[in-house]
Amino acid sequence: MKNKKAWFRLFRYQLLPINPTVSVDDAEYNLRRDKLIAAKNKAFAEVLGSVTSMDHGDTAVRLQWKLKTPDFLLGRIAVKRQVNLETESFGSAVHDHWPTIWIAFWNEDDQQQVAIQHRSTAFQLSTAPINLLERTLRERMRANNLTVTFEPQFNQEEFWNLALKHKEKIRELTFELVTPNLPNISSTLSEDLAALAKSVGSSSNEVTLKAPADAPLRVEADNPQIADLVAYASKGGGSIELRLLNVKKRITTSSTVREVSIDEARLTGTGAAVADALKELMKADEDR
Repeated sequence: MKNKKAWFRLFRYQLLPINPTVSVDDAEYNLRRDKLIAAKNKAFAEVLGSVTSMDHGDTAVRLQWKLKTPDFLLGRIAVKRQVNLETESFGSAVHDHWPTIWIAFWNEDDQQQVAIQHRSTAFQLSTAPINLLERTLRERMRANNLTVTFEPQFNQEEFWNLALKHKEKIRELTFELVTPNLPNISSTLSEDLAALAKSVGSSSNEVTLKAPADAPLRVEADNPQIADLVAYASKGGGSIELRLLNVKKRITTSSTVREVSIDEARLTGTGAAVADALKELMKADEDR
């Protein structure tokens, strides 16, 4: 009998200063940007570990932490759903149902990865709990003069396959890029673009390339500038959008999240054991 698999989708988050001025104990002072960035992961772990609910409208969402360390946080998210069950008297009754998913944060300054379990009975889209977390954390992290942005990781090959498939129809190519502060992915981004973003204090940057009226864009993997932008985005640095000739709907990489699996049996141990298993999974995928 085959072991049942649990599927996880991978995101990356970046922590960015809102501005270089902070207030601590009612004393105003200027804090250099690099000092604020150096303390960002500690602040993030403290704020994240304090989150226990993320209610949204009529939807109740709970978060229970199984492990909290400065560099790795592991928890389970439960969401309130309702199920209509048949009864012994041949009728039906509505009952509350709280399906759960695992979520793990690798919170080292050169990683900043999230692995979130995909389970459709809890959330149809993995981006739903991620968006709830992003909104909750942004509100709470303002006190630290930090903001957080989550972006899905995706396979570069999927983008290049799309570009090849539609190479005669690409009218517009847009990169939505988060200002970098992750060493292991920042090297793939143009130094000029990264320096410009940091000099004006932008948290995200949009680069749009448009084709002339009588020809498509030449989007090719051997173009080093385009390849660098694709590589940066694919590692969780942003998203890419293609607009095609005579097609209203745009194609975006944000809908293609990198997915990995693990035996469900490995999720039944202690919090530390589950954390080790998920960290091992995230590290293996990072090395590919």
